[in-house]
Amino acid sequence: MASEHFERALAQGRACFERHEWLAAHDAWEEGWRLTEGDERLILQALALWAAAASQHLHAHQDAAQRLLLRSLEQMSQARGGFTELADSLNDALVGSLEALSLPWTPLSHRWPEEPTEAPGFVELEHRDRCPYCGEPVLLSVAAEDSQSAQYVEDCPVCCRPWDVTVHQGLVKLGRDDTPS
Repeated sequence: MASEHFERALAQGRACFERHEWLAAHDAWEEGWRLTEGDERLILQALALWAAAASQHLHAHQDAAQRLLLRSLEQMSQARGGFTELADSLNDALVGSLEALSLPWTPLSHRWPEEPTEAPGFVELEHRDRCPYCGEPVLLSVAAEDSQSAQYVEDCPVCCRPWDVTVHQGLVKLGRDDTPS
């Protein structure tokens, strides 16, 4: 389990990083690594180096940015412990920054990695409701491609009568399917 100092520094630095406030992100992560140890410290040090590399790149200091990215990758490779998934996703993002830096005339995109999904193909969108016919409690899981907008018919698992399912921006509504059979 991550310490409070690590979680706070990670979140503060990430918010700055995503706004391209490289020095503020560096400072937040540096403050955090001074209060942590072990893998938490290694990850925050790697992130501080990444932010410093982004700042160097912004000021057209490509050699310095490359050295900092290599140091950041070295730090990240040492961190595993209970942070394997986080370290791996950050490592991939660091490699992407380093690869883009080595290509001439390629804009460097320092992007925070996407959050991993727990169940590929499904969004954590579960809707608890009652069947509009029999009143039994039901649980619907909505597929990722349907999580923003969809309309379809699904049968009640208890009484087998059809429902109209409407999904709009993550909100699910069940209604009676009044179409004649």
